[in-house]
Amino acid sequence: MLAFARPAQAHGYLIRVYPENRAVLERSPSRLQAWFSEGLEPRFSSFTLSNSRGEMLPLVDSAVNPTNPAQLLARIPQTLPDDVYVITMRVAFASDGHVFTERIIFWVGEPTGDFSASSESRRADSLEILWRMITLPALYVFFGGAILYRFVLLPGWGNPHYRAGSLPPRVMIRLSRIVWASLGVAAVGTVLAVIQQSSALFGVDPLTVIRDGLYNVIMNGTQIGDTLRARLIFIGLGAAILYGIGYSTQRAPFLVMPLWTSLAVTGAMTLGTLSLSSHAAGADLWLLPSVVTHWLHVLATGVWVGGLVTLTLILPAALSPLQGDPKETALMAVLRHFSGIGAVSVMLFAATGLYNSSIQVRQLDQVWSSDYGLTFALKMLLIGPPLLLALVHHLHTSQDRLSRALKGIGSRLPLPFARLRGTLAVEAGVGVLVVFAAAVLAATPPPVPAEALTPPSAPAQTLTVEGLRFDLLLDPGAVGANAYELSLTQQDQPVEGSQVWVRFILPALDRRTAPLPFDDAGGGSYLFAGAELDRVGEWHLLIDALLPGQKEPIRAAFRWQVPEISPTLYVRTPSLFNLLGGGVVVGAIGLLILPPLFRRIRALPLQPGAVVIGLAAAVVTLITLVAGGIIVSLSLDQTDRLRYPPPVVVNPVLGDADSLARGRRLFEAECRACHLEKEDRVLSHTLTSRRDERLYQIMRQGVGDHPTAPFDDPQAWDVVNYLRSHAFSETSK
Repeated sequence: MLAFARPAQAHGYLIRVYPENRAVLERSPSRLQAWFSEGLEPRFSSFTLSNSRGEMLPLVDSAVNPTNPAQLLARIPQTLPDDVYVITMRVAFASDGHVFTERIIFWVGEPTGDFSASSESRRADSLEILWRMITLPALYVFFGGAILYRFVLLPGWGNPHYRAGSLPPRVMIRLSRIVWASLGVAAVGTVLAVIQQSSALFGVDPLTVIRDGLYNVIMNGTQIGDTLRARLIFIGLGAAILYGIGYSTQRAPFLVMPLWTSLAVTGAMTLGTLSLSSHAAGADLWLLPSVVTHWLHVLATGVWVGGLVTLTLILPAALSPLQGDPKETALMAVLRHFSGIGAVSVMLFAATGLYNSSIQVRQLDQVWSSDYGLTFALKMLLIGPPLLLALVHHLHTSQDRLSRALKGIGSRLPLPFARLRGTLAVEAGVGVLVVFAAAVLAATPPPVPAEALTPPSAPAQTLTVEGLRFDLLLDPGAVGANAYELSLTQQDQPVEGSQVWVRFILPALDRRTAPLPFDDAGGGSYLFAGAELDRVGEWHLLIDALLPGQKEPIRAAFRWQVPEISPTLYVRTPSLFNLLGGGVVVGAIGLLILPPLFRRIRALPLQPGAVVIGLAAAVVTLITLVAGGIIVSLSLDQTDRLRYPPPVVVNPVLGDADSLARGRRLFEAECRACHLEKEDRVLSHTLTSRRDERLYQIMRQGVGDHPTAPFDDPQAWDVVNYLRSHAFSETSK
């Protein structure tokens, strides 16, 4: 086991990091941040920071961002002196448990020395390859054996004379033993998977995992552990069903067939756990269709390769009592039925494989420039011979349209009975080699997209007001939850110990929040997180910073155009290859489903009147559903407009420091004499219930006893901004 032990390599990848690799910073950073292509396991993802002497420096709050599971955060509690620093990231991806480790460097002050960062090797883990090579064929035989019984052996050899399963006892015994063996091997492979994942996540050897019981942490505290536990449960359920089949053979033989059907369903669910921890689970395009397509791919592989292996192992026991023509007739009977489901599974296998490759391999040069591409090419080469043999077997055993169309080719490829069983064994053997290649492919990280090599920076703005510099960074800078990092500097020195508030304003709807406080992270850095940016459009972010020893805050006003999708995120658009792969999958499913559906419809004793009524009912139902959806959408829009009615007049003036100063002078000159101190307090307390539009109308048009103020439009808006400010609320207390 130790011979195969090595650190697991991640199948996700790093999108960007702050500070960037080989960055030269003028002053000490206050935080470390890294963004990844997939969600992380919080318990096994962390930063470490060291200096040029290798001394580990303390970090605070090193954790996965609770609002963005693909982001890792840490706070540096002290100011770093001029030096070179090394950040080590070790994270585990939640979807498949793979571990990513990378080191980057940055300098504070002038760069010194010749240091280089190290990146992980994107190669497969040997122990992971081993357990996949054990588990995949076993699960395919588990599922394929159950499907073989229901759709091949029963139609080909079924006889009601045999009460338990309708097949000869020697066949049922051999089939049960094969499936029992596959369940045992799959259980062993899954246990190895648990050990390998534990070894990778804890960074220890497998013996330490077993000795210290570290697998318990993985099985009860990670997403990949949940998937592996589900796989073990399904394997155990399959064993229980198989035991029930053996128990019912003598006592309740009528239960044998339904139990085999339930065994096939259990096998399909077990294969589904492979899809939940596959590359498809981390796809950055069409995530749910990718997982479903991968599941269809493994199901098709189970029917074809798993069923073929099971059939090859059953044939000696099934045909041994027979001689001559009865033996050949019995073989051809099951091969005709297997040829039918084999053709379906091969078609689905090819279509879903094309789709899966279009998702993972984005450019042709990645086929020969990456381990994943080379393994994929090897798998494609191995698929050729069994597909050719499958076609030859199909031409010799089936009477469908393909066989009739290619009858001339089939007649020129005679296969004597004695050789037929041998070629079946060859097809099964090469099919197992294809599964081994698939195991290596599943353990090999896909190539990192070129877009990830040049990641965009998080949106940021800088303002300087009264000598105080505001550096504001938003992450991800789009609609939804965001993290805000504000740095305050004065004369190139961080300003610590300030009180900082932010107010979010959406002018288009005349909406604003109450002042929300930033957390002081030390070193002149202030942090805030929230989901206030809930709509696309221009927002005003008004930040007030009250410095130590000052009585009034300094206002910095940012205009921020908030998009639906973050500019820091790589949004993959479907390529022609992706569309082709998706179309092939849809077409293959249509070819498999529509013909038998039409045959069943034609077989029904339909009357013209009943057909018309049925079509009319379907049309009415469709119209009702579409109309209902439109009505619900319009109702939601109407509710939103009633809740947040757009103003007739929008405040066009940004509430920055200049606007506040102008508004204050105007208010003091024209309004203070009329608004006594008591009235000021009343006005201050009623501002939250009045929109900017209403305050503007009061000043420009007058309301009741309130006269028209001698302001033009810009001046009126300046006064409105001042009335909203921290300075006015403090003076009116």
